Amino acid sequence: MAKSKKRKTRADKAGSKKRWSGPLILSLRLLLWLIVLGSLVLALQMGARGAWYAVAGHPSFSVTAENVSFDTPDYIRKKNVEAELRGKLADVLSDANIFDRTLAGAVKKGVSQWPPIIEVREVRRLLPNQIRIEVFFRRPAGTVERGSEHFLIDRDGHLLPEEFYREPVDWQGRARPVIVHENLSLPGEWRWREEEALAVGARLSRFLEERGALEFLDIKEIDVTHVGRRGLTGADVSLVTGGGAIIGWGTTEEYRNIGGLKEQRRVDEPSDEKKLRELGGFLREHSGLKGIRHLDMRFNRITYDIPED
Repeated sequence: MAKSKKRKTRADKAGSKKRWSGPLILSLRLLLWLIVLGSLVLALQMGARGAWYAVAGHPSFSVTAENVSFDTPDYIRKKNVEAELRGKLADVLSDANIFDRTLAGAVKKGVSQWPPIIEVREVRRLLPNQIRIEVFFRRPAGTVERGSEHFLIDRDGHLLPEEFYREPVDWQGRARPVIVHENLSLPGEWRWREEEALAVGARLSRFLEERGALEFLDIKEIDVTHVGRRGLTGADVSLVTGGGAIIGWGTTEEYRNIGGLKEQRRVDEPSDEKKLRELGGFLREHSGLKGIRHLDMRFNRITYDIPED
């Protein structure tokens, strides 16, 4: 006997459709919403980025060398230094924008390479288009005499051109010795061949000034001709007073701080402080330097010459 097949009714087919089409439609709808939302977010981002570029690219945020500023001490000729630095930064700031994160580093590098600047402490970007630099300049520490010419130097013996430098305000009205060197070369660009010897003179001048000895002894010259010259029997450094007396100072403790002179400091020579104390005692005992032609401070006992009548 043949088995009869069970036929699906319309109701069965409709129920089957409902069971499968419901989850599928929800998934498709969710996917569609995600696509729409993603597109909106992307459009907003692109719009915001475009708006940011439009704002940041406005000419009011462009930086030029004229927008660079810095403070200068009293011994710097500000207008000349500003013109020089702005000239050096012209290429660095070509098409520059205040929002450029690399801008401060590029400005610092460009400024640091100029010899008068020892250190660039900070570079700040200030809206809308200003660059503020904090710099530390070389400071005059002495005056070198070469014939009838006079040149400012710093404590390292570096030449400080008159175009950019002048005497500090605290030098005015105070007697200061000149630093001399019999074989002084012509100055190069910012440097002397004899700069280590000149540095000794500048530092010794500062030492004597801080202790009031420049005025008390009436020092007019600090002669550094023999600094660093091995095999000489005379003093490396000599001080010449207004009365014509010559004080053979010898080497100084500053030799230890100057590259090529570190090994040339005499180990048996008194310290600068001790020399000054002994010189003070000598002057009290002899009522000054009147009548004395030469003193030698290089040993533990001062020797001196008095010219014969």
